[in-house]
Amino acid sequence: MKLKNGDRTLKTLPAAALGGACATASAVLLLTVFAALLLRTGDPGSYARAGFAILLFCCTLGGYVGARCTEDAPFTAGIAGGGVFVAVTVTVALIVPGKLNWALLPAALGCVAAGAFIGSIRRSGTQMRDLQSGKFR
Repeated sequence: MKLKNGDRTLKTLPAAALGGACATASAVLLLTVFAALLLRTGDPGSYARAGFAILLFCCTLGGYVGARCTEDAPFTAGIAGGGVFVAVTVTVALIVPGKLNWALLPAALGCVAAGAFIGSIRRSGTQMRDLQSGKFR
């Protein structure tokens, strides 16, 4: 990811913080919209599993954004970015009265790792120049 200053990219920790913040903001937005839609159905409680799917998507997004925003150690930044989101989610689930399903934690960490891996894949400079110029074979 290129910043306005030219070739500078974020360091590992700021990229991880950005990934965690992006995942948290998108989770709040998506869960709010989904809850508003479910309130219009007859039995909103029957769709509770979809909220877990949204959280797993946001875990993947946090890992992806964290890895994509840095060139230093993209996979590490992606894991840390998704880890920030998982930590925030677990903390909120422990504070709010209710039930925390610990069985979903490995799935969440797997989604974080997948997002970090996908976000850390880079193209070489010659391939990107050929792709931008239209000469990609």
